[in-house]
Amino acid sequence: MTSITTQGNLKIPKLDATGKNWLTWKVKLAHALSVKRLKGYLNGMVLMPMHPAEQHLPAWIPTTTAESKK
Repeated sequence: MTSITTQGNLKIPKLDATGKNWLTWKVKLAHALSVKRLKGYLNGMVLMPMHPAEQHLPAWIPTTTAESKK
């Protein structure tokens, strides 16, 4: 079983194409993300940021003629 080593000594096994190591992979990935404080992105607690052009924030300034006509 090959591993991908992340920072420190957290090792996540490569997910087998047949899925035979699914549970091990899932548990180790969830743990690694928790340690890095990234698990919220996996479970949906942290929302993906919106693209600035879609938000139409005051900081967004059209840079092309087509964008300014919207």
